[in-house]
Amino acid sequence: MRKVAILSLFDPLDRVVGGVERFVFYLSRILRANEYDVDIITLETVGFKRRRGWLGFPLSSAVKALGDFFNPVSDRYDAVICNGPAGAYVRHGRKIVRQPGTYAGYAEAVDRKLLRIPYYFVRRYVRGRLEKKACSAGLVVAVSEHTRLSVRKAYRRPVHRVIGNGIDTGHFRRRGTEESRGRLGLPSDRTLALFVGRWEYGKGVDIIKRMLPRLRKRGIAVVCATDREVSCRGALSLVNVAYEDMPYVYSACDFFLFPTRFEGFGFAAMEAMACELPFVMARTGHAVEVANADPLLARYILPGASAKLYLEAVDSLLSETEDSLREIRRRGRRYVVENSSLEKFGRNYLDLLDEIACFGTA
Repeated sequence: MRKVAILSLFDPLDRVVGGVERFVFYLSRILRANEYDVDIITLETVGFKRRRGWLGFPLSSAVKALGDFFNPVSDRYDAVICNGPAGAYVRHGRKIVRQPGTYAGYAEAVDRKLLRIPYYFVRRYVRGRLEKKACSAGLVVAVSEHTRLSVRKAYRRPVHRVIGNGIDTGHFRRRGTEESRGRLGLPSDRTLALFVGRWEYGKGVDIIKRMLPRLRKRGIAVVCATDREVSCRGALSLVNVAYEDMPYVYSACDFFLFPTRFEGFGFAAMEAMACELPFVMARTGHAVEVANADPLLARYILPGASAKLYLEAVDSLLSETEDSLREIRRRGRRYVVENSSLEKFGRNYLDLLDEIACFGTA
């Protein structure tokens, strides 16, 4: 039995709602089902105390702790899979660095004036340096073509493969609208838009705030499934929704609204599509590939960060005939099943591990 370590900051069993944690949860389950012995090594494993300083989470110290823990026992493992900067100080002959996005790409996508704020400055220059260091030794895997281009531009590193994240299409499937609204306590008589993600500038929440007065006049409320209470008129908060309930969140709403400025992949967008939810979303992350693959879906995948553009797209979407909306739902789900299933995701990683078992990463 081959033994693999997966290095990540946080325990997927505690935080399965996040993109990186979803990846670790899904991949470890697939590898174990294929007779791999898998150890998940996180900050909890190494006893690192999570304390936030005035510049935010101390990532440099955290990833150094992961490396110090792993390197003395590295010969126990046939391969190691590191999530982005988690691999900065890891030494192993068969090291895979999975890039879920880039800090440099994120910082470039937000307003440059924000780089004067310590939080954004640290993301661009300190955390970006750690990502570059992680990529400097090992095979780099990007989660989308968009991320591949970002890695090449920001860190001048070749990407060995693009392997998109997997979506559990058995879990993420459409439920009944009335059932879902009742389960979540959402109004049954309103048109509901849905935003999923951290409530921050990088996710486009300023665009949503500018849209809210116009959406209210149209009788549309925005359900915000996020990490905090949203105190905006016209917004309905669902805070820290459990993974098991997320399909009901997607199924309760009439369309998905996602004006994010930067995504490496965009789990929420793909999950919404798997649940047959029509959308108006940004052309970033894996949505770029969706737009290139399907002209109908591309109509609602938007460039730029204009509230006016998003409002016009919402009006267009809501004026579609029932037959057209049914086709958008069908094509969205079909795209995810054909391109982002757990089966395809698992095969890609099993093939990669077979490859490096034969040839290493040199």
